[in-house]
Amino acid sequence: MFHKPFKVRSTTSIKGSDRKKLRVELGKQFGSYFATEQLSDVIPPKDDVTVTKIYSHSGEGFIIYSLDKNPIFFENIDKQLFPTVYTLWKYPDLLPLFATWPPVFGKMTKGADLMLPGVVVRGELTPSTLGNLCRGDICAINLVGNRSPVCVGITAMSSSDMFDSAMRGKGVKVLHTYTDQLWEMGDRSSPPILETSSPEAELNEEPQQSNNLSENCSTSDPHTEVNKEKDLGLSDTITVNSLQNYDLKKKSESLEHIAVSEADNPNGEQQEITMQGMDGLMYQSFLASLKTNVKVKDLPLLTSKFYRTHLQSCCPPGKIIDVKKSTYKKLSKFLKEMEKQDFVKVKELSKGVESIIEVNRNHPDLRKFAVPEDFLPFIQATSGLSADTDSKSTDCVPPEITELFGVPANMTQLFGPAGFSKGKALTAAEVRKVITDYVKDNQLQKEHSKGGVIMDAILTDTVLGKGERLDNLKWEELFKRCFGKMSPCHQVLFPGKPALLKKGRVECITINISQRGGNKKVTLVENLESFGIDPEEFGHFCQIGLACSTSISPLPGKGRGFQLLVQGSQTNFVTNTLTDKYKIDKKYILGSEKGPKGKKR
Repeated sequence: MFHKPFKVRSTTSIKGSDRKKLRVELGKQFGSYFATEQLSDVIPPKDDVTVTKIYSHSGEGFIIYSLDKNPIFFENIDKQLFPTVYTLWKYPDLLPLFATWPPVFGKMTKGADLMLPGVVVRGELTPSTLGNLCRGDICAINLVGNRSPVCVGITAMSSSDMFDSAMRGKGVKVLHTYTDQLWEMGDRSSPPILETSSPEAELNEEPQQSNNLSENCSTSDPHTEVNKEKDLGLSDTITVNSLQNYDLKKKSESLEHIAVSEADNPNGEQQEITMQGMDGLMYQSFLASLKTNVKVKDLPLLTSKFYRTHLQSCCPPGKIIDVKKSTYKKLSKFLKEMEKQDFVKVKELSKGVESIIEVNRNHPDLRKFAVPEDFLPFIQATSGLSADTDSKSTDCVPPEITELFGVPANMTQLFGPAGFSKGKALTAAEVRKVITDYVKDNQLQKEHSKGGVIMDAILTDTVLGKGERLDNLKWEELFKRCFGKMSPCHQVLFPGKPALLKKGRVECITINISQRGGNKKVTLVENLESFGIDPEEFGHFCQIGLACSTSISPLPGKGRGFQLLVQGSQTNFVTNTLTDKYKIDKKYILGSEKGPKGKKR
């Protein structure tokens, strides 16, 4: 989050009343650790405490609280407080800890998150090893051999989900690290050396519940740590004593891979696979995915999503698909080969972005293929898990928008007898019915021309303009004038939430192309929030799908939402994503026509 420079909006000294409010918020969030009297030590009553408001490189707003020029807490847009590494070095047990290796930390300083295979767990993995964490809980990360935290983040899944996933997937979303831009705001001190329990003590201890996740289980074999290091694929044996003297400022540039966890390799033997074996594994998993969990409703399917959600989930237990270890080297080459064999049809949406648009389910090899029974339950479990976790981003349900018309004061004499008072919002069908019933009840339809309506005093006062005199109007003209006199409004209904009535017409999503320095173009997208779309999530999807950078910045004016910037002229991709992924009606998208048209054949 802070691995890139951020923009400072303002820096001010905190008031006495704000100090008290900050202590109250800290007591609410960390009351289980801090006693009431300790909060005065965390936020002293007379020391210099400043508040700095910033925008991160991605456009998110943060508030940083600093004590004597050292940042101690930062607050996100949801008013959630996070301690910095400076605070955690003073109170190392404030947050639950995950332990990892120094080379992994080198990756996290560059913006990577902590994956579960990189978490060091001593002893056998059990449900109680990882504590009782929920998804989104604040946690910290330390290095093996030193209890001082070096990263702060939030859990990407609950501890029970971590255990159920066999320690696969993303474990912690990293927000702040030692050596990042937030750390550089302070005195740039190094983490203290805090001893963990000695190896001899660990050998004799029973597993105990602890905040330090690397110490939750005791070790039964003095050589366990050496075996762990071999399993983790580190080129050199790193002992606990050498790690205590490890220079944290040296960011390791290479961590080839992290080996399979004990849940996947119960015998503790490192599994190796040849290129031809990886080709066969990919082919088998490819057929299993087409046979089991790629449905017709999933098409068209981005190849990146197919690899992540479908192909990986159909890999047999104890094995991991790594395209780089195959003869294909790239997923696109593998899919081209499958296309040559007439299994699927792949279409290139833009440069580097491909999608599977058709699956040939009548292919003889696919029809003859039978999913092995030994890993069929594993496929069902992982595909069910992926469906749950990915449903938020793929099976999007758009809001139901209904255009309405409010009854103004000068039209109550027309709508009042029908039971609609001033300010009542009606649909277009209801407005037409009221007018039609009024005309029929008062016998105002022309006898020889059913397309005309005789204008009486009420219709004249209600529909016609000042000084305008007409004896009759056609039906469509009467309806058009009536709608023009009424107050436009609309109702927005999100699934599972009460309906919202908003004044004015529907604010459409706007897409604009802006030219920056030279010949550089960017795509600007606004008003995503009105349709329940998270700009950050949408920007992340564009970033992956287009392999380009995105950023979010607040629009000027109070409550106007955010503007998403996508590098390049990406109108077609943004429009297709809104209509296909989020199911937004194209009439609510302004600027979609600005995209490049396909060449005429």
